[in-house]
Amino acid sequence: MADQSALDRKYFIDHNRYNCPFCNSRSVVYSVEGREEIDWTDNTKAWAYRITCGGCGKTSLHLSHYKFSEYRHQYGVTPYFKTKPEDQDENDVKEYVVTDLDNFFFYHQPTSFFTINSLIPEKIRALVAEADGCRKMNFLVGASGALRKAIYELLKQQKAEGTEYQSKIKWLKTKYPYIFSEYFDALANIQDMTSDNLHEKDGSWKPWNRSDFDYFLETTKAVLEEIYVKPEERKTMLGKVTSLKSKSTLAQTSKKSS
Repeated sequence: MADQSALDRKYFIDHNRYNCPFCNSRSVVYSVEGREEIDWTDNTKAWAYRITCGGCGKTSLHLSHYKFSEYRHQYGVTPYFKTKPEDQDENDVKEYVVTDLDNFFFYHQPTSFFTINSLIPEKIRALVAEADGCRKMNFLVGASGALRKAIYELLKQQKAEGTEYQSKIKWLKTKYPYIFSEYFDALANIQDMTSDNLHEKDGSWKPWNRSDFDYFLETTKAVLEEIYVKPEERKTMLGKVTSLKSKSTLAQTSKKSS
């Protein structure tokens, strides 16, 4: 079976289904409630689309530089968004089916919801969300600074021991031996990170390029997921299994016979 995990990081799965940023429902039907034209710059337009989840009923905001000529549908009645090239004559409209909707949007609100679980401490979560949001707007200076601060905050909240950045990451690696060591190795090898307090506070860093930022962002998210989210998920699952076991006559019989 093909790996479908990439779909979990999308907003729009296809023209009928999306991953809701509020209730976290995967592959749920959605409705395009409206489209508003805004002035993005003096010479550039943008369009804001309001998307309502068919499950929880909450509405998210999605910004695009593309004006979809057909956009309204109620929970999958219309099979797809459509668009046309901006330089095409308005009287000679040829429709093009959009195959990957996420590529046509540059900002979403809420952002970063798929991997920034509420179990992660709020301050860290807010910094990672800010970094992700800046990246979507191509503000790499802000994105890089926010992500660096998120990593520092993680080390601070974990009370990482060490005199400098790399030693603190290595301490964290030792504390969580069940987490893939490659994650910590990647964070430890960020060349321009430092534990100097002044440097950490004033944020006087150079921005990472896109590929470096994306790599460090996904690595940071993976570490946060392993530290804060998965242990709680395992506890919840254990609780469910224990509860079912207490009601199972077969389990009780097996326990008595042993």
